[in-house]
Amino acid sequence: MQNASPRNKTLENALIASMAATAVVLSCAGSTQAETAFEVSGSLEHLVYHQQSYTNQWLSFKMLVSGGQWQIISSENEDIPAETTTTCDGANIFHYCKADVLIFSNSFGGVLPHNCNRVIVEQGPVPSGGYHVEIPWFAYASSKLAQSNFADLPTPWMNPRYSLQAHVYEPTINLSAAPPYLPESATFIVTKERAESASGSPWLDKEAYHDGKRIPYKVDQQWRPREPFGFTGATYNVIATTNIHGLTLPVLFELAIYVPSVQEPIEIFRGTNIIIRERSPTNIQPGKPDKAIYVMDFRFSNESQHISYLDYVSWNWISSTNETELQRFFNGMLENPDLSLYSRVISAPKPKRVTTQVVLVVALLFPLFFMIYQWRTGSGGKKRGMG
Repeated sequence: MQNASPRNKTLENALIASMAATAVVLSCAGSTQAETAFEVSGSLEHLVYHQQSYTNQWLSFKMLVSGGQWQIISSENEDIPAETTTTCDGANIFHYCKADVLIFSNSFGGVLPHNCNRVIVEQGPVPSGGYHVEIPWFAYASSKLAQSNFADLPTPWMNPRYSLQAHVYEPTINLSAAPPYLPESATFIVTKERAESASGSPWLDKEAYHDGKRIPYKVDQQWRPREPFGFTGATYNVIATTNIHGLTLPVLFELAIYVPSVQEPIEIFRGTNIIIRERSPTNIQPGKPDKAIYVMDFRFSNESQHISYLDYVSWNWISSTNETELQRFFNGMLENPDLSLYSRVISAPKPKRVTTQVVLVVALLFPLFFMIYQWRTGSGGKKRGMG
């Protein structure tokens, strides 16, 4: 990480960059008709306050939004071990990280692959996954939630599955008056009601693995945040926007995080170098996995039995919770939560036997080819001899 200039200087540089990006955006506009789909590419800076200055790390991201569907691809950095892809098909959200590999032991008798990419599936429209997913979603794809309410929204800079702190802030969000009605400013304030209910949030993963077995994770019901009630823990502001085909979209935004003991923001997440292009409306679906996937499916849970998710191994995505095999797996977990993962493997696709088939065909046709070769050779020899 490199030392960065103070906050105002970094913001000035980001504003200059956003103006250049806006010029690119406007040069792409050739129609005044509003579109419902667009593509965003840019950088998400993460500035951390240390010794009266900011250190900066960043990641690049690319996002496609089409109606209630969206996809975010984030590059790796010090926080993210590899490129990640998060896709919302309108109802389900799939988090896919190619580097998050699990190694299974031979105790599964060869039924499980030796390694799998890890996938998390959850119900939409609000994603978990950390700031590299949650902040771009908040900036560009939260319109669907805005049509209902933001009352139960976790903080977009913490992973709500694993952080009690993510559930203590009450959001107050001001939406843009122009389509697609995205947030233009927001504050996140610690409230007594949210703090007292944080330990019971349905977002929390309340399981842990110990000696290969899933056991309940004990959440401290008396936990309270260190920040006083009424404290503003974060502010979000759109600093610059552009208009493309009737859509007002941010090209520079900032989420600043505060603690009571420091006047300056202790963290700043800033979207900059943003380029936005029009896209035709499209059906967004997760691509086919590169290999077998170990799935933690948070769409299946049971509070009384301390089951936060259904885990299984598959070779493809499963969008519907009504799939017969998933229902069978979940019913089996309810009957016996200690059942081995061995019992929750969706059958692997049978490998194509192309090589075997080719060998068989060649073996069957070889006598015929040999007879033709002998006939042609013998016929040619007779003709040469007659000459």
